[in-house]
Amino acid sequence: MSTGPHAEREVLAADRDREAPPSIGGRITNAAARERWDEIDIAPDGDPLQLLEDGELVDVVVVGARVRTFFRAEQCVELRCRVMRDGEPRFIETPSGPVPLELPAYFRLPRRRRDGRTIAPRRSRFYVAWALAAGRQPTRRDRMRLTVFKHRLLAARTRIVKTSSKDPKRELPKSLWHSVVDEFLS
Repeated sequence: MSTGPHAEREVLAADRDREAPPSIGGRITNAAARERWDEIDIAPDGDPLQLLEDGELVDVVVVGARVRTFFRAEQCVELRCRVMRDGEPRFIETPSGPVPLELPAYFRLPRRRRDGRTIAPRRSRFYVAWALAAGRQPTRRDRMRLTVFKHRLLAARTRIVKTSSKDPKRELPKSLWHSVVDEFLS
């Protein structure tokens, strides 16, 4: 490395070359991560969802819940339902060993109002499921908390998801079909 008046320019040029965007002819890299694109480690968000019979009646226990907010302030309740058989969880074999069979149940909610509240219409799937889990209809002053589902044994009907959620006209490959809880029955 030189020590003359041009040394600083040489260092700046070396930094510029090192921070240059990925090239077509040379080594292709992810410019933001400074890693080779074929070395980037991406993992799935869980085991593949399972495929049960369409319309199969199962007993489930809700073991988790969350509310997701989407782009236009639309909300979706996701319940994680553990499938039971004779009071015991059903297990599936995975490469890491047996794990309890869990299916998601999704309920779309309307947008939040300007005052920040979300109102569930009486005929919505969420309202009906909440009333079944609580054993009563909510009153006007009730807050329809998700804790009413926690560790509750419910009968449910499954359905097979065959299309993309983003484009319902596009059918998924058969290897990506999976089951979800379609409705709670009691």
